[in-house]
Amino acid sequence: HDLEALKEPLRSHGGLTEQEVPFIVNRKIDLPEVPNLRNFDAFFYASIAANT
Repeated sequence: HDLEALKEPLRSHGGLTEQEVPFIVNRKIDLPEVPNLRNFDAFFYASIAANT
């Protein structure tokens, strides 16, 4: 890829501010006893709920 036209550096992914996300569901699901869910947890539990 030609990145010469960029005026700002590319944004990195996976920073600390991207680890916690809102987790809202429309049905009851069993969650483990953990202090905080993170972005990859939301995807995991959504995929399980979609298959039940």
